[in-house]
Amino acid sequence: MAVRDGQRLWHHTGEAVLTMRKLGEGFLEGYLAAGGSGAGVRGGLSARGAGRQLFTRIEGDYFTVLGLPLAAAARFPAPPGGAAHMSTYP
Repeated sequence: MAVRDGQRLWHHTGEAVLTMRKLGEGFLEGYLAAGGSGAGVRGGLSARGAGRQLFTRIEGDYFTVLGLPLAAAARFPAPPGGAAHMSTYP
């Protein structure tokens, strides 16, 4: 979303499908020991760092999963009159 002076100038809704792997016994302990945590992550899971091992497949834009769809943001036209504030949260 891009906002200036409280007005929404642009927004984008992306979609991605993540397939989780089957978690065997002991997996969670190993995941947490490797630094895995859902704290501070929207949805409680991360697809970066140790979180990569949680998923077998990501369909769609990887950057949408991370919270900023770069391809869509790159198409955002520069607004007349200067910069706008861009946020991944509505």
